[in-house]
Amino acid sequence: MSFQQEHTVEPLRVSIIIEWENVRLSELGRSKAMLRQLSAQILQLTDMTNGTASSPEQTFLSRFREVEVMVLYDDKEIDGSVIARIIEEVIKSDHLDIQLRLLPAPGRRYYQLKNFGAQRATGNFIVFLDSDVIPEEGWLLHLLAAFANPEVQVVGSNVYIDPSDLYAKAFALGWFFPLRAEDETLHKVHYFFANSVAFRKEVFAKFAFPVLKGTSRGACGKLAQTLTEHGVGIYQNRAARLSHPPPNGLKHFIIRALAEGRDHLLFHKHIGAPDKAKLHKLPKSFEHFRFLTTRAAQSIVKNRACVNLSLACVPGAVWIMSVYYLLYLMGEIMTRVSPSFMEKHFEI
Repeated sequence: MSFQQEHTVEPLRVSIIIEWENVRLSELGRSKAMLRQLSAQILQLTDMTNGTASSPEQTFLSRFREVEVMVLYDDKEIDGSVIARIIEEVIKSDHLDIQLRLLPAPGRRYYQLKNFGAQRATGNFIVFLDSDVIPEEGWLLHLLAAFANPEVQVVGSNVYIDPSDLYAKAFALGWFFPLRAEDETLHKVHYFFANSVAFRKEVFAKFAFPVLKGTSRGACGKLAQTLTEHGVGIYQNRAARLSHPPPNGLKHFIIRALAEGRDHLLFHKHIGAPDKAKLHKLPKSFEHFRFLTTRAAQSIVKNRACVNLSLACVPGAVWIMSVYYLLYLMGEIMTRVSPSFMEKHFEI
């Protein structure tokens, strides 16, 4: 029997790892909506084992026999019994072929929770899903189906801001997440978002999220760089779509912007940027501020129809993002002045 023949009959298992940290920043309703969608999509996946496959992707998906759902949380800050009640309320595990695991990870934060879960995962494939994103229908199937191609090692998603009001529309157009994709293509990219990404287990076990001292975010960017340097291709399946919330309230708006400015500066120091010496010079921060605000304004004007933003609301959207990036600039400047203070504060 050839290797390919053995590969087609081997049953597969997927581990879905959910951090329960972002719940502190978003509305609990989003987390419940995420769990409801996940439950329905796991049922779709397990139902495929009894269906008739009409494509290589469907044949591949039909091999998934078990799903492991792991919820990671810092039990020093969050009561695990509360999470258990929420999961029990939303996910009806009695009709799903899944194993639910609630794992305390004391003292660990966002990326550390993901690494902690991956080390204990039993699946052939690992899917990272954040507690504040809401998958669209078919997200899980599209994400896993990409692995039917043996060359695919890492698959990201199309994560976008749900443009529900003026505030959200401003972030949908002016923040770092792309707009909701209309196509459903699978293509190579140089990045991924940690809130929805899948790995072959052996690939993630070899690399994992690195530690970037003093930052809250950015480890996914460093990991993407490392994967690319080692010849591991990163793909994005635009059919695997999820909505992400904008910063939740004024406090989160301020802290997120300050932390993002700090993380940008420290991230480029960690990755050894070619112009690393210039990063220490204050004019570089003002140059970056000008770039961010200009890019946001241009996107708002050019793409406003994509989120149904009226022309009359354009100045308001530009103002929101300008204030955000002004705070971002302050985060960069404060990090230059007192890196030790900024590394200890503004956790997101």
